[in-house]
Amino acid sequence: MRRFGENPVKHALKLRWFLLLSVVGANLLVMAMSWAGMSASRQHYEQRTDIRSQNIAVALDHAVSKSVEKIDLVLHAIASELERETARGGIDARLVEDYLDKTVKRMPELEAIRIVNADGLVFLGNSDRKLSPQSVTDRDYFTYLRDHTDKELFVSEPLFGRMVNHHIIIFAKRFNRPDGTFGGVAYATVAVSHFTELLAKFDVGPNGTIVLRDSKLSLVTRLPAIPNSPAGRLGNNLVSPEFRSLVTQGIRLSTFHTTQASDGNERTVTFRGLESAPFYAIVGLATQDYLQDWWQEVYKTLAFVVFFLLISTASAVAILRLLKQAEVREARIHALSFYDALTGLPGLRLAEDRLNMALSQARRQGDKAGLMFIDLDGFKNINDVHGHDAGDQILKEVARRIQQTIRANDTAARIGGDEILVILGSLADVQAAAEVAGKIIAAVATPIDWNGKALSVGCSIGISVYPDDAQDAQSLRIKADTAMYSVKRSGKNSFAVYSDHLTNENCV
Repeated sequence: MRRFGENPVKHALKLRWFLLLSVVGANLLVMAMSWAGMSASRQHYEQRTDIRSQNIAVALDHAVSKSVEKIDLVLHAIASELERETARGGIDARLVEDYLDKTVKRMPELEAIRIVNADGLVFLGNSDRKLSPQSVTDRDYFTYLRDHTDKELFVSEPLFGRMVNHHIIIFAKRFNRPDGTFGGVAYATVAVSHFTELLAKFDVGPNGTIVLRDSKLSLVTRLPAIPNSPAGRLGNNLVSPEFRSLVTQGIRLSTFHTTQASDGNERTVTFRGLESAPFYAIVGLATQDYLQDWWQEVYKTLAFVVFFLLISTASAVAILRLLKQAEVREARIHALSFYDALTGLPGLRLAEDRLNMALSQARRQGDKAGLMFIDLDGFKNINDVHGHDAGDQILKEVARRIQQTIRANDTAARIGGDEILVILGSLADVQAAAEVAGKIIAAVATPIDWNGKALSVGCSIGISVYPDDAQDAQSLRIKADTAMYSVKRSGKNSFAVYSDHLTNENCV
């Protein structure tokens, strides 16, 4: 609410600034909250993706490790049986082959089981595979197991099979003679496609990837396949710099974000060294997949922010229009309250305020101030003969003439009907007021043209002076009124300065 006496223009300007700052502040707040919400939501999606990629890597570890552990147990049992057979005087080929047949049938992931003697020649295998004399002395698994006495499971890199027309991985175990020397190798072959089938059981999204690499980071298999890219070739070790750096540091489990995936996709990647096999499981979930729902939230939030911006702006414009209309109404009310609608002169309220200000100034400066009470002569006759339109025209013209006649620091005010007050500030003496009154009488007496007719009025003026005649506004007005009525009684169209012998006995 505007405080009493406050400038309406300044008040309106404050309201506009307040509205502008409120709208801008509200929109900035909504934007900030939306940004914070979207940032928090993205972090949630990213954290959830981290956990999901880690869970898939764990599940893949269990699936592959379980399969490898079974193969390890089978090869351990075969190696132990071969050592027992050798200790009893020789290997019973028929008995061993029957055992190998049953084992391969029981474990569908195995393609074949072969027995290699100390010279590197394959001499036994499951019976559904025709054997031809083969030497494996050039294979890494044979040379390693021959030269190392430990009986750990050896897992080869992906190899192209000599007896099958596809890539395989060989799992091999050493067996010894009774004297502890190298007796040969028992190995099982597993098609790389078996591991591809294991990977296919996990959902990594349309643009995700799931990869199995060996301890040297050579590719075993990956989904989806990218056969036309070097990164998709079996045995390649093209990995992201982040992954290579972490493995080089001996880290076997980590989750990181990469923009340099081998197929060009941006991903959150979890890699995990498998528990029971010299492999790394790599799970990459594509940013475009796991943030797809987040982007939908972003679009909805942006739509809300834009909607809020449009609504708040439209509301602000509407309020500004209402404020403008209110200002116009207030200006009209202000004008009606303080100014006369017909003549444009100040009204009674403003006249009283100006008179009190003139008296206060006179007190401070030790000056005189005067008050004129003007009443038109012959105005009623013009209204009766020519009508109120003529009377209104006369009042407007008289007001204009008085306004032009008085000094710049004086105030003329219409207080009702044909009565006009003139407030005279900074008077040197009473004579100065009399001079102004004479000029007003002369200006008013000049005929006024109305529809081709020359109409004339006069005026009777009463003058009172501060501090000679009164000390306050009310008393000063009463004495000016008394002086004016003395003029009316004595012949009109003149002025009189108040003196103590004047009375107001005929005033109504």
